Amino acid sequence: QRVKWSGVNDPALFDRLEQDLLKVLQGGVSNNRYGAEYLAWAAQGLAYSGNEKYRGSIAKLKGKNFHKKVRRHAESSLAALPKFAVWNSKISVGLAGLPATELLRKRTFNMLTSEEPELMRGGASLVSKHFMDEVEMLALVEKLLLENYTQVNGHADMADALAWMCKVLGLSGNAKYRDTLQTVRQNSQDRAVVRWAEKSLLKL
Repeated sequence: QRVKWSGVNDPALFDRLEQDLLKVLQGGVSNNRYGAEYLAWAAQGLAYSGNEKYRGSIAKLKGKNFHKKVRRHAESSLAALPKFAVWNSKISVGLAGLPATELLRKRTFNMLTSEEPELMRGGASLVSKHFMDEVEMLALVEKLLLENYTQVNGHADMADALAWMCKVLGLSGNAKYRDTLQTVRQNSQDRAVVRWAEKSLLKL
């Protein structure tokens, strides 16, 4: 799971995961619950690489003899694979030379400013988990919310990203964000965004 938003695509990591996955398959694990849990995560892990070389190994998990959880995650992983081919390069911009303590912060900034709705949503989620005490990160979330809340135009992923930004501002508990959330609540044309602006206002 921690690989998901890392921007990492080094085959040195993912080749090992693929090898382990294939060993499990050779062992005949299909409908076993424990095996299903591992295979589902392995499929997702290979998808996070964004490398098409792993498509064939993921596709093996779509067979009818596998647990339904495995088949479901195989399908979603195949759909995610080309997305991460694009996303990983955006997530990893400017990471070279940074100390390990700064990597998560820079990745989160890259995701928020990527203009990719699903990455923006992931970035807001990371802020809620790791950066709620950082004024600059919260200010960036507020800025992006104000810049984008009128641009949803029926785009569900963008609406989800903006809803998460509302949630982050609400979780801050800081009344300085009240005017922003009220502006979004009053002027957004998207019901999900309005709903989360309202919920977040209640937390301030």
